[in-house]
Amino acid sequence: MQTCSKPASRDQHVFSWTGHEIAFWQYGEGQDLVLLHGFPSSSRDWDDVGEQLAQHYRILQFDFLGYGKSDKPTHASYSVYGQSALAGDIISARCSGPAIIVGHDLGGIVLQMLLSGKYGSPEALVHQAIFMNSSVYADLYRPTVSQRLLTTPIIGGLVARTMSERTFQKGVQATGGKNRDRLRKETRRMWEDFASDGGKLLAPKHLVYMKERSDAARKLEAAMESFGPQRLSFLYGDADPVSGLHQLERIRSRVPAAHSRQLEGLGHFPMLEDPHCVAAAIHDAVSNRGFQPDSK
Repeated sequence: MQTCSKPASRDQHVFSWTGHEIAFWQYGEGQDLVLLHGFPSSSRDWDDVGEQLAQHYRILQFDFLGYGKSDKPTHASYSVYGQSALAGDIISARCSGPAIIVGHDLGGIVLQMLLSGKYGSPEALVHQAIFMNSSVYADLYRPTVSQRLLTTPIIGGLVARTMSERTFQKGVQATGGKNRDRLRKETRRMWEDFASDGGKLLAPKHLVYMKERSDAARKLEAAMESFGPQRLSFLYGDADPVSGLHQLERIRSRVPAAHSRQLEGLGHFPMLEDPHCVAAAIHDAVSNRGFQPDSK
C-alpha cells in the first residue's frame, strides 16, 4: 500500500455526549473506518496509521471519556459499558452506515460489546470487525505489574498519585517488541495524554474494564465468534506479553475461518512500533474480506 504524499487534514472536533466533550478527528475519503484506542493512551496512537489509510478510507478517531483530549470528569464511573455506548453513539452520528472498526486493547473489548447487540444492531454499526492485540479471551489476559497494582483496593489510588513519567514509560516499553526504540519515542506523548488534566488519577477507574470483561466473558466471546468469520480479522503482534500470540492461538482454534495475521516481532502497540506494517495489514484485511476500497 502506498503512503500518502502529504498529511491528511486532521482538525480536532468536539462531540457532545451526556454533558461531556469528546475529542474526535475525521478525515480522508471512502468507506468509514473507525480506529478505537486502548489503555492508557489516546487515539493519537493511531495517527501515523490513519494518515496512511486516509487515501482509501474516511477515518474516524476519538478519545474515550477520560482519555487524551476528551473531558476527564473525576466522578464518572468509566465503565466499559459507558465507553461502548459512547462508541455506538459517535459511530452512528458520524459514519454514513456500518463501518469497518479496528479495536486495539480496550478498543477491542468495546468492539466486542458493539457486536453483542447491547448498543443497537451490530449490522447497523459494524461492517467489519478487526481486532488488534486485545484480550478478547479474558482468561488469557496477562496484566502488567502496574495494572495489577492500580486495580488493588486501597493502594490503587496511591499508586496512581505517585506514578512518575519514568515509571510509566518503563511499563509501556516492557510491552514492546523489536522496535522498542520507536516505541520509546512515543512514550512522552503517551504520558502527556495519560497524565494531563488529572488523568493519571483516573487510572484505577479506567481499569474497571478488566473485571467487567471477565464477568461478561462468555457473552462477549460468543458475540464475537458468531459475528461471521468472513467479517472478522485479527492482527496481533506476537511479541506482546499482555495480549499477544497466546491470544492469537486461541482465536485461530475457536474461529479458524476468520482472517488472522501474526505481526512478527511486534509488541502490544504494533501501530506505534511499525505504522506502515499495520496500515498495510488493515488494508489487506479489508480487501481480503470482500470489500474493495476505492483506489487512489
